[in-house]
Amino acid sequence: MSPEQQKYIDDMRDLFVMEGWKWVETDCQNLINLYSDIDGITTEKELSFAKGVLFCARSIIRLPDQIAEAEEYDEDN
Repeated sequence: MSPEQQKYIDDMRDLFVMEGWKWVETDCQNLINLYSDIDGITTEKELSFAKGVLFCARSIIRLPDQIAEAEEYDEDN
């Protein structure tokens, strides 16, 4: 792993233990809960928007796991 990649991982790990990160996770989970209910969606535009919100919120929530996987991959190679 390059020094830049290691710094990125270290910085991300520092971010994940901050109180603000817990707020971000809570906000993302609230968005997931709100936009997962598609009963009120009546147009393709609304559906597309909801899909975008869900994709982004889920990606943010999965970020700690993705960083851990990247670190494990580097250790194995």
